[in-house]
Amino acid sequence: MVEEQVAIALGAVTRWRDLQLAIKGFSGEPGASYAKVIVRKGDDSQLVRLELGATAEVSEGVSIRLDEVPPPSRPEDGPAPTGRGRVLVTVRAVGEGGAR
Repeated sequence: MVEEQVAIALGAVTRWRDLQLAIKGFSGEPGASYAKVIVRKGDDSQLVRLELGATAEVSEGVSIRLDEVPPPSRPEDGPAPTGRGRVLVTVRAVGEGGAR
C-alpha cells in the first residue's frame, strides 16, 4: 500500500501517478469544512465531495482523504498567508493483488 499527502493548488491540476486532481470548490468554515475534488484518470472523470477527515474511493484500489482546507477569508484578516490557496489530501493506493 502506498499513502502520500498531496497538495492541490486552487485553480491548477495536480498529478499523482495516473490521476489528475483539481479543486472545484471548498469551504473552510469550522464544523462544515469540505472540498469538491475533480478526479480524472484517462478519459474518465468524477466529482467527489469530501468532508474534512472523510475518505472516498475514486478508482479501483485508490482512495483519497481530505486532510486540510484553507480557513475562511475575512476582510479584517488582511492578505492571505502563503500556502492558503491549497487543499491537502492523502491518496492511498493498494498494490496490485492487495486487499482493500
